[in-house]
Amino acid sequence: MKNIFKFAAIALLASAAISCQGALEKDEVEAGFAPKQELPVVAISPEVECDAILGIAKVTFSITRVAGAEGLEAGVISDTDPSFYNSTFTAVESPAEGTFTVTAKVIPNTTAYIKAVASNNSGSAYSETITVQVPDVPFFYKVPGNYRSGSFMSYFDDEVAMNFNIVADDEDPLKVTVENFEPYFASNGYTADKGVNVFEGEIDEENMEVIIYRGQLVGYKDVYLDGFDNEDPDVAEYMDDVHIKFDSSCQTATILNACGACSSGGWYNLMYGGIVCTKN
Repeated sequence: MKNIFKFAAIALLASAAISCQGALEKDEVEAGFAPKQELPVVAISPEVECDAILGIAKVTFSITRVAGAEGLEAGVISDTDPSFYNSTFTAVESPAEGTFTVTAKVIPNTTAYIKAVASNNSGSAYSETITVQVPDVPFFYKVPGNYRSGSFMSYFDDEVAMNFNIVADDEDPLKVTVENFEPYFASNGYTADKGVNVFEGEIDEENMEVIIYRGQLVGYKDVYLDGFDNEDPDVAEYMDDVHIKFDSSCQTATILNACGACSSGGWYNLMYGGIVCTKN
């Protein structure tokens, strides 16, 4: 209540000050505005080189009418939805008048919607939207990447969040390395860049899963990764490897079963199954 009265008093004082000074003339007000700039003109080429394995599309676009423009920025936006609601922006370094080629992010086995954009201090201009049919690729090509979840409560009511990387094997396409999968130790500095919290796994193409072998050491004393055969450890009957299920485009990964870090002395961290992570 005190704050409400305080703000009201300030508003009254400001109102009184304006009434004493008199209203500003129109030309005086407009003189304080920054001069309006012309918006750039952006055009995009329909010719696109798409690499579904890398998840990129090479796009060419041009920018004109940028003379004297301040705050110029340019690039392309891409999305699987024509509304561009969750679009990814790929910027051009040092934009100027001319033609540029950039690599937009695309997802295998989807339709990519792409358009170029250029903006200055007066606003943004867009090209027309082009569509690219991105072909599908084998499942093992789509799996590698970074996956994250929001915060959630562990079995022991600790707040944790997943942020792990899946790295392809150089020799065997069905083998992977999973980095920083154990969130409790990752949050305490036990991370892959220090040679710990790194686990071997395999790709199960038929079930669209990555399986992390149980019993692998985390990197702290005798602590190892283990899992259950159910998403609820209180219902589970047996121990199991960790199973991560992917959607067909590998944009989401769900940790199916309960898992965590334990040692001969007990559990350091235990999580229920059903954790959904999103690919960055």
